[in-house]
Amino acid sequence: MAGLVQLVEGHVQGVEAPVVGDVRYLAPEQITSRPLDTRTDVYALGATLFALLSGRPPFKGSSPVRVLAKILTSAPPTFATLGLKVDQDLECIVMKCLEKAIGDRYETCAELAAELESLEKTLKSAARLNKLVREELAADAEQYGDARRTRIVERAAAQAIETIGDFTIASRDCSGDGPPDAGVVRPPTE
Repeated sequence: MAGLVQLVEGHVQGVEAPVVGDVRYLAPEQITSRPLDTRTDVYALGATLFALLSGRPPFKGSSPVRVLAKILTSAPPTFATLGLKVDQDLECIVMKCLEKAIGDRYETCAELAAELESLEKTLKSAARLNKLVREELAADAEQYGDARRTRIVERAAAQAIETIGDFTIASRDCSGDGPPDAGVVRPPTE
C-alpha cells in the first residue's frame, strides 16, 4: 500500500491506497512509505515532463526493482548526456521537480505552473527578439552588403537592449542555492 494525497480543508492528508501505475514515475517517498503530500505529485509531473522532453522516463532498468533502486540512489541524467538540446531554464525546472528530498521540490503544482508560465513568457520574448534581429540583419545585408556587418550587429544589439530593457530577468540557479524566485520575469519597479 502507498499513500494517496488529499487536500482537506486546506491541509494535506495521506490516505492508504494501492500503488497503481508505472513504477518509473514513483517519487522516492512513495517507494519508502514516507509521508506524501502535494510535492509527490510535483515529482510525478517532473517525471512526465522529463519523458515528454526526452522520449524516455528519467530512470530505466532491466526490472521494476532496478528502476526503484535508481529512483532512490541515482540522479536523473541531464538532457545533454542524452544528446538532447533542452533550454537550460526548463531543465532546471524539471530537475527541481525530480529532487530526491521532498523539501527541495516545488511546494505545489500551482507553484510549478507559475514557474513554467514565467519561462514561457521569457522564451516568447527571446523568440520575438531573435526574429527582430534576424529581420534587421537580413534587411541591412540586402541593402548594404556584408561590408556593413559591424554596423548591423551594433544596431541589432541596441535594439536587443531596448527590447529587453522592459524586463528584469534573474538567472536560474539549478543548484537550489539561489533566491526562491530566481528566474522569475518581473516588470521593472518604478
